[in-house]
Amino acid sequence: MGSEEAVEVEKTYIDIHTHILPEIDDGPEKMQDAVGMLIQARENQTGVIVATSHYCPDRWAWDRNRYLEQFQMVQENAEKMNILLYSGNEIYYTSRILDALERGECMSLNGGRYVLTEFDHDIWGRAMEQALMSLRYEGYFPVVAHAERCGCLTESISLVESLVRQGVYIQVNCDSVIRAHKRRLHRSPVKTWLKEELVHVIATDMHDTEARPSRMKQCGEILKKYYGPVYSQKLLEKNPEAMINDCYISDI
Repeated sequence: MGSEEAVEVEKTYIDIHTHILPEIDDGPEKMQDAVGMLIQARENQTGVIVATSHYCPDRWAWDRNRYLEQFQMVQENAEKMNILLYSGNEIYYTSRILDALERGECMSLNGGRYVLTEFDHDIWGRAMEQALMSLRYEGYFPVVAHAERCGCLTESISLVESLVRQGVYIQVNCDSVIRAHKRRLHRSPVKTWLKEELVHVIATDMHDTEARPSRMKQCGEILKKYYGPVYSQKLLEKNPEAMINDCYISDI
């Protein structure tokens, strides 16, 4: 499960959760749309992107060779903008994913041990914990995709704390951070998690340039203002860099 070549990351933002490859899932429809997303990402100070197309065969037909073809074409455009593009999937959890990972049918982040894992929004806490521990027992580091969408987590900070203690990583979307602070929500789980430093990485989950775009720059400004430059850098640079390079993340 070793990672691909280690990344010497330019000190810009690193986005480990995107749907930037065209004609794969619910991301861009055409290559020109993907190029627009690259331009927008660069405008948002993002220099490293992981193309985490959905792996959910029950919903989207999955063809790894097709993914690799689209990845290569987007990568060629990314290089022209000085953006590093790396492979991966947002993997919808089922009991079959361990086998799919071992067979190389679906992909961890840059071929390492970090696995971006998606769950039903209404999954029970115990079921989520068991699923995540099944990944941990096999040596993977699960990263819960857009954790703020899972009711069992937003309703129980103790569950979030327990999962983090057991080696699970929490990813939150940029737009959720922006909305929580724009609306000045007092009981926002995202704010609580950030205040307690239970979040490990912020990513865009971008699908296009309009409805679900990159807002990394705005999010970075909010994080620095409310949570300080040190934690902000961990969320947007250091921790995602460690994930790409398959390194351990120190306690945050």
